[in-house]
Amino acid sequence: MPGSPQRAKDLFLEALDRPLDERAAFLTEVCGDDAVLRKEVESLLQFHEAANADQPDRDQPPPHAVFAPGQVFAGRYRMVERIGSGGMGDVWRAEDLVLETEVALKVIEAASPAARERIFSEVRLARQITHPAVCRVFDVGESEGVIFFSMELVRGEDLAALLRRVGRLPPEKVVEIGKQLCAGLAAAHAQGVLHRDLKPANILIDDDGFVRISDFGIAIPRTEAGRHSFTGTPAYMAPEQRTPGMAVSERTDVYALGLVLYDLLVGGHVRHQTGEGAPLPRPSTLLTSIDPKLDQLIMAALAVNPNDRPSSVLEMASMLSSVGTKDRPGTQRGATPQPRWKSSPWAAGVALAAAIVLLVIGSSFLVSPSAGTLNERDTIVLADFENATGEPVFDGTLKVALAVALEQSPFLKVFPDERARETLRLMQRPPNAAITRSVAREIAQREQLKALLAGSIVRLGQNYVLGIEAINAQ
Repeated sequence: MPGSPQRAKDLFLEALDRPLDERAAFLTEVCGDDAVLRKEVESLLQFHEAANADQPDRDQPPPHAVFAPGQVFAGRYRMVERIGSGGMGDVWRAEDLVLETEVALKVIEAASPAARERIFSEVRLARQITHPAVCRVFDVGESEGVIFFSMELVRGEDLAALLRRVGRLPPEKVVEIGKQLCAGLAAAHAQGVLHRDLKPANILIDDDGFVRISDFGIAIPRTEAGRHSFTGTPAYMAPEQRTPGMAVSERTDVYALGLVLYDLLVGGHVRHQTGEGAPLPRPSTLLTSIDPKLDQLIMAALAVNPNDRPSSVLEMASMLSSVGTKDRPGTQRGATPQPRWKSSPWAAGVALAAAIVLLVIGSSFLVSPSAGTLNERDTIVLADFENATGEPVFDGTLKVALAVALEQSPFLKVFPDERARETLRLMQRPPNAAITRSVAREIAQREQLKALLAGSIVRLGQNYVLGIEAINAQ
């Protein structure tokens, strides 16, 4: 946003939180081609430095070696080793002596008031979201002049590091990661939280291939979507984030997710070579053997007009679930598929209704004194929905919505779909085979799980009837 004093002030405060030798790279990233904005920020920095010339070390953070392995910090965390370092501070692997578990402890040194508020805002929003694909945040506080927050320790790397190491990922792995990210973002959106800064560097992948969305530093409540500023990482900003007066929405995160999937599929170098503002080539023009459904979905997510994108990440998850499957009988090969998100504005409402039905049934199943079969330590398997409506919009969408709703509950755990597909391989079945009730029961028995949930949807006149059943797998 050229010439925006507030934007320049925000970036100036963020730059102050970084070491001097990192500020130029930071301004290049956040200002992009906006020379006016960069000049304004640099002018503020120069004035600040001149005004504090008699205190040359004022803006330098304390030395990184603040802690020693074995030292107990804040009366609760025994520091083990430093596992990361950034402009605002360090990340340590630490033992939480209260929770009796290892955590990632982020310590922020010499934080300005603006940075302090961003940190506490990040923690407040992140703690609202409970989902396996979202990095859990446990605690936040201040001690000895240092702000800290503890979060889930993920043993692995971020997707940016993975891309630098391998270049790009196979399409089937992109689909698998995409479905996990859709589920995590759906959980955030269900809590009214917009991430606004989804990018490979903010997505962690563990050694087992499961992802976690992290860094809710510039996330905002959905209710504040109309009062956003030009904030985010320029390379992953949606057009509406760059345009004054436009509100952001869930489709803003859809756009960023589309860019992440694009980079994972073709490699991050492609967009750098294409140039900012230039139309991106379809993945299918760069690589062979790209499923047309995946190609179409990614390009639809990257539509300039938010209304031309999938309406939600649940819609994207449904489309990703159809990648690799054959078209329904009667579909002409080579015909351009009609985007599902254009024809189903009521799909989100149906999914929500399904989630409510499930929570009611699930709650009674759990608390019934006579049932007594499940507790908070148990995991359940979800069977595919039986879709008797003939409408492909329901394929996959309802199952994802139910999984997201269940993961919000502290009393239930859902057996991840990726693990279910791996179990199918071990059972000598195609990994993309339908998980019917009988197959779900076999998976539950093989994995020693007590129960499964199966659902169905049928048309009744102009309405739809949802049925959900909790089934003992023993």
